[in-house]
Amino acid sequence: MIALLAVVALFARDSVPYASGEAWLCRPGRQDACTVDLSSTVIETSGRLTREPFVAASAAPIDCFYVYPTVSRDSGDHSDMIAGEEERNAVRQQFARFAEVCQPYAPLYRQVSLKGLGVMLSPQSTGVVLNRGQGYDDVLAAWRHYLAHDNRGRGVVLIGHSQGAMILEALIKQEIDGTPVEARVVSAMLLGSSVAVPKGKDVGGAFRSMRLCRRADQVGCIISFASFRATLPPSPRTLFGRVRGEEMEAACTNPAALGGGSAPLHAYLTGAGALIAGGPDQSLRWTTAGTPVTTPFVSVPHLLTAQCVSDERGSRLDVTVHADSADPRADDIGGDIGPGTPAQAQWGLHLIDVNLVMGDLLTVVRRQSAAYVTPTMAVRGPILRTASGKPDLNGIWQALGSANYDIEPHMARGAMAWRPGPVSPVPARDVVALGAVGAVPAGAGVVTGGRIPYTPAALARRNENRAHWLERDPEIKCYLPGLPRATYMPFPFQIFQSERSMFVVYEYAGAVRNVYLKDPGPPQVDTWMGQSTGAWDGDTFVVTVNGFNADSWFDRAGNHHSEAMTVVERYTMLGPDHIQYEATMEDPQTFTHPWSIRLPLYRHIEPDARLGQFKCVEFVEELLYGRLRKTPLKP
Repeated sequence: MIALLAVVALFARDSVPYASGEAWLCRPGRQDACTVDLSSTVIETSGRLTREPFVAASAAPIDCFYVYPTVSRDSGDHSDMIAGEEERNAVRQQFARFAEVCQPYAPLYRQVSLKGLGVMLSPQSTGVVLNRGQGYDDVLAAWRHYLAHDNRGRGVVLIGHSQGAMILEALIKQEIDGTPVEARVVSAMLLGSSVAVPKGKDVGGAFRSMRLCRRADQVGCIISFASFRATLPPSPRTLFGRVRGEEMEAACTNPAALGGGSAPLHAYLTGAGALIAGGPDQSLRWTTAGTPVTTPFVSVPHLLTAQCVSDERGSRLDVTVHADSADPRADDIGGDIGPGTPAQAQWGLHLIDVNLVMGDLLTVVRRQSAAYVTPTMAVRGPILRTASGKPDLNGIWQALGSANYDIEPHMARGAMAWRPGPVSPVPARDVVALGAVGAVPAGAGVVTGGRIPYTPAALARRNENRAHWLERDPEIKCYLPGLPRATYMPFPFQIFQSERSMFVVYEYAGAVRNVYLKDPGPPQVDTWMGQSTGAWDGDTFVVTVNGFNADSWFDRAGNHHSEAMTVVERYTMLGPDHIQYEATMEDPQTFTHPWSIRLPLYRHIEPDARLGQFKCVEFVEELLYGRLRKTPLKP
């Protein structure tokens, strides 16, 4: 009783002292709400049951910061700061398992309680406001304490569901997006909420610079969705999947298939445990024989698939249950709010949003952690800055890799051009003498999500370009490379930066760019390199390029665009000698929606580093004009 009174006295004040361990549900290195039994029973389609133990990571390289959903059953409109079973259960269902991949931090906060939410949802209420006030102030204080005393420059994944996601969205807007702290964010998982993005785009709306995740190794990005049964789409009064503004939509990123499409879910559903709200679901039977499940969780391989859907009902993650009455496994799952009532279509599968994709989220965090720690954190360090405090981009830079061959993922192949052979295609006559020198190295690609979203007509043209590479690739004729191709050709380029100007010189073909720092107005003529206008967004230099002609390619694989293309480039210093380069292409005449590439740039640090001359026009005179000789050369 004395200890309880001490806790009450500690938090009976306007600000919460997060230096106290009592203010946290989870912190690394102690026994708390995150150190619980998370074992699972795996139920195969054959009915075979196996036990899957849980083991937390002993030294995870990144952190996770979690804000739990509306679960408090306290009597007031806001919860107190004493952890009840409902808060501990939310951690067990949604967060503790992340200790496999990160060091867990979960603050208590004075959230809007279930009673307070009921008041907000009543007909007399003016609306639901969960992302400001006492709850937000507490989470903000916890976040600032974490940054000041616990983070130590480590990467961190932000995780929130429902009310927790809404608070984190507000926190990102006000404290992270476009600030130096953004560089520490491995990803933000805003689950069971509606994050606004412009229709067909991955950035804008809720956030200025943080984008939606489109592949598992992408860092600094957002995962967000609200789940519904595919057989019961949202009702007109749904609470999720819709945002204000005709040009906006709610983000949906499928953790099991960030690049798009349908995929099986690796779910961890409640076994002998409870949902995030309410008591244990005693009605659940996971096998037709009623074999008891004694673990807190169950995993049901191949039972569930999901895909993102956007239509007049809103954006959501449609979950399909693949029932098979012939097998001994259960044919449905629990998790609905008010089954058979209007509430079911309003709330969807909100109670198990996180459970449905828990295994997939862990897979994503593992890959994001590897991408963040290995190539990114290893190069982090103090970056050079100009007198005005902006990152200093001056220097000679170069990309590595095979993107100039093909920006999409590709296998190694023997040549860029082919002709029919006796059994299979063989290198074309004009390149066969090059042997291995003319071969194409393999590459993982730099396109976010893997594939360029061509329209059917544009895809057909790409394939035609690829078949006629020798005649059509502008690189062969030493035409200017265009953008973003100039950035990742196998030639260095030099950035000249001052407070009043930005100029880029490329070794290939002597190409140059003047990046206007004040908008000069619409381009007066379409050109190979377009017109560039740049501005700083925090520590990222953002360049918008338009006014292209339609003649440049993205690579040697025939990937192309029209004169309607706009490119938005982002240059972000990762350390003194590394830039994270991103470019987003929008061209409604060629692509079904905007798409992006992402790759690192490396500074040349040799003492005598300088650009060479590759003025290749004279190198191709014979190719272009040799046929005009009065006396043609013999073959």
